[in-house]
Amino acid sequence: MTTGGKIDPRSLWQLARRRKWFLIIPPLVALLGAYYRVTNLPSLYRSETVIQIGNAASLSARMNDFVDGSGVKKPIQMRNLSEDLLAQLLSVEVLGEVIDRIDLKPSQGMLDEAKKVQLEHPEESLDTIVRRMQVEWLARRFFDGGVTFAKRGSSMRIAFEHTDPDKAYAIVKTLSEVFIEQNLARESKSAAIAIGFSKEQEERYRQQYEEALERLRRLKEQTTFEQTRKLAVNLNNEAQANATLNSLQVDLNRQQDLLAGLEARLSGATGNLTISETPRMTELRQRLFQKAEALVTVMIQFDWRDANVINVNQEIAALREQFREEVSQQLGPGLSSGELDLAVQRQIARLDLDLLKREKTKLEDLLEAYRFSIAKRPVQEMQLAEAQKQVNDLGTALYAFRSQAQRSELGQDLQETSADERFRIINPANRPLMPVPQNEAQILLIALFGGLGFGIGAVYLLEFFDHSFKSVDDVETQLGVAVLGVIPRIEMAEPAKAKRPF
Repeated sequence: MTTGGKIDPRSLWQLARRRKWFLIIPPLVALLGAYYRVTNLPSLYRSETVIQIGNAASLSARMNDFVDGSGVKKPIQMRNLSEDLLAQLLSVEVLGEVIDRIDLKPSQGMLDEAKKVQLEHPEESLDTIVRRMQVEWLARRFFDGGVTFAKRGSSMRIAFEHTDPDKAYAIVKTLSEVFIEQNLARESKSAAIAIGFSKEQEERYRQQYEEALERLRRLKEQTTFEQTRKLAVNLNNEAQANATLNSLQVDLNRQQDLLAGLEARLSGATGNLTISETPRMTELRQRLFQKAEALVTVMIQFDWRDANVINVNQEIAALREQFREEVSQQLGPGLSSGELDLAVQRQIARLDLDLLKREKTKLEDLLEAYRFSIAKRPVQEMQLAEAQKQVNDLGTALYAFRSQAQRSELGQDLQETSADERFRIINPANRPLMPVPQNEAQILLIALFGGLGFGIGAVYLLEFFDHSFKSVDDVETQLGVAVLGVIPRIEMAEPAKAKRPF
C-alpha cells in the first residue's frame, strides 16, 4: 500500500476491488434504512411562544421612599434566572395545572405502563401514577430543548412539538398563561402578606404608643403639680426654718419648766383647781391652733418685724386673752386671789405649751414635705425621661410600620398596573399549520457517510487480520529473496458440457 513511505494509489485500488462489497453494501443498507425512516417518520407540529420578563414600572427617585419596589432597577439578565425559571416552569404545580386546563389524556402506552407500575406499587392509585407519568413526560419534552433563554436579553422561548397541532398549541399557550398567572399571584401574595404583617404590627404598636403616651401625660401632670405647688419651706428659707425649729425647741423646754414650777406652787392649794372645758374654750383653742400653724408659715417666710408676723401675733394675743377670761370664769370658789392667779397662769401655760407643740409639729411637717420633694425630684425626672424615651421609640416603630403598610399598598397597586410590562408575550403561540421540516437530505447524507465509514472500518479490520502476501514487495520483505516472476491466478475451466441438440 505504501512505496517509499507514500501511499500507493494502485494498492488502494486493488484493495478496493478486492473488498468492494464491504464498501458498497453498508452505505446502501444505511441509505435504505434512512429512506425508510424518513418516509415513515410521523409529522411533528411545532408551536412556540416568546415571553419577555422585565422589571416592574419604576418611578422617580423621589418616590422611592413612598412606594416599595419602585426604584429604577437594572435590566434582568436571563443567565442569572434561567435555572430558577426552568425549575418553576417544569414544577409539578405548573405542569399539573396545564394538564388539568387542556384535559390532556394519556396515551394507551402510558396507561399500560402505569398499570405495570401499579402492580409493583399497589398502594398507589392508577390516577396518581398516570398523573405523575404525564408530568414527567411533559417535563422531559420541555427540558430537552423545549425552553431556551436569551443569552443577552431578558426573554425566554417555550416550544413544544407534537403530532397533533392542536395539542402542541394548547400546551404552549396554557403553559405560558399558567406561568404568568402564578408569578403575578405570587408577587401579589407576597405584597398582601407584607401589608397584613405591617398593619398587624401597626395596630399593636399603636396601642402600646397610646398607653405610653397616657403614662407620660400622667407623669407630666404629677411632676408639674409637684413643681408648681408652693411649699412654705424652700431653698431660700430652709436655714431660717431650721433656726425657727431650734428656737421652738428652746421655747418648749422653757415652757415645760415654767409649767412645772406653776404645778409645784399650786400643789398645796386647798381650793378647787378643776377647770371644765367649755365649748367656748374648745373653740378658742382650735382657733389658736390654726393661728399657731399660720404663725409658723409666716415666720419662715418673713422677718419677725414683718406686718404679716405682727398681725398673726396680735390675733394670737387677742384669742389668748379671751381664753384667759374664760378660764377665770370657770375656776371654782375657795381660792385666794393668789391661787386664782396661779391657776389661770397654769392654764395659760398649758395652752402656750400646746401651741408651741403645734407650731413645732407644723414646722417639722413643712420641712419634711420640702425634703421629700427634693428627694423625689430626681426620681420623677428619671421616670419622665424613661417614659419619653418609650414614647419616642414606640412612635418611631409605629411610623415605620404605618409607612411600610402604605408603601406596600402602593407597591401592590403599581405591580398590578404594570403587570403587562412585568411579563409580556412578544410572540404569542399560534396553531401550527405545517409540520416541522425533517431535513431529509441531511439525514440521507449522514446515513451515506455513516455506512461508508462503517465499510471502511470493516475493510481495515479485515486487512489488519489478513496476513497473506498481497504484493511482490511483501514476499521480498518477508522471505528476503528476489522474485523473478509472478504466475497469475489460474482458474480451472469448467468441464465442457455435452452439446445438446436443439
